[in-house]
Amino acid sequence: DPRSFEVTYGGRMSTLASSVEEEVMEVLSGEEDRYDGVTVKIEEHMEVGVFASRLRASMSRWKQQ
Repeated sequence: DPRSFEVTYGGRMSTLASSVEEEVMEVLSGEEDRYDGVTVKIEEHMEVGVFASRLRASMSRWKQQ
């Protein structure tokens, strides 16, 4: 399936839909605060694991800017 990819972890392989990958990698919206940090605005419900992945990706992107 061209819309899926495989991930290997712990010696096991899983196939995940590309829509999940896109959701995980989407940068969260946030605003800089007065302490040189970022306040994240969450306007949609998401699973904890998805939020954690998106937050990591967002933090990485923000550090590059």
